[in-house]
Formats: sequence, C-alpha cells, structure tokens
Amino acid sequence: PLLAEMSDPPTIERRTGGTGGSSQTAPRKKQKPRNRLTAFERACALFGTEKVEQLQATCKSLEFKWGGTGHPQAEGMVLSLTGQGVPDAQVRAIFGVGGSKIERLKAVTKNGINTLHTRCQRSRPSHSYQMMA
Repeated sequence: PLLAEMSDPPTIERRTGGTGGSSQTAPRKKQKPRNRLTAFERACALFGTEKVEQLQATCKSLEFKWGGTGHPQAEGMVLSLTGQGVPDAQVRAIFGVGGSKIERLKAVTKNGINTLHTRCQRSRPSHSYQMMA
C-alpha cells in the first residue's frame, strides 16, 4: 500500500462525563503536526554532522565508566559542551550520558566538590550493636 493512497483514519468519538447514562460524545481531538527537531538533529545543525560524529567516535573510544583510563577526558568533553551553553538534551543526544551525570558535573564546576564520587566510609547506624573490647 502506498502512502498516497491511505485515507484519513476513521473519526473516533470519545465519551465525556461520568459513568452514568447522561454522557455526551465529543469529536476526536486533532493532533498537531510535529515539526520539532530531535535533540540530535539540533546538535547536528549547531555543530555540523561531521563534528558530532567525530565527538561520538572519540567518546566511544574512551572508557567512560568510573575508574576507567579515559574517564576524566570523557567527563571533560561533557563539561566543555555544557560550558559552551549547549542544552543538556543535546549533550545527552551526542554522548549518550544520563542527565544525572550532567547535573553532577555542573555541580562539580559550581561547588568544586565531587559529591557522588567521594569514597567516604559510611557511619554506623545508631541502632547497631557496638563491639565491646
């Protein structure tokens, strides 16, 4: 079936009101056409497709996980884009990182403390038994 031959979908009426018999039928809402670009497309328009693909290839070649050899460099790439004012959605689309990582890196630059990656020993809960010597 060709797309040109397809007709409009049948109009479906939705019921309004409660569960009683006095409900009315209302015509189906028309959906607006989606003309927004995805975050990746906006990033490609901003930097150029070749530059975005180059950034992705560089990031994939690094070990992005905590403790990996390329971890500081990979986080630096994310920080450099956020420092340039690139929206978080575009940074997530380019590098495939989560929003929590971006927020943590922003907090690091703002406060200077890496709160999630400090390896502090947990304090003992007050209800636990104390070892007597």
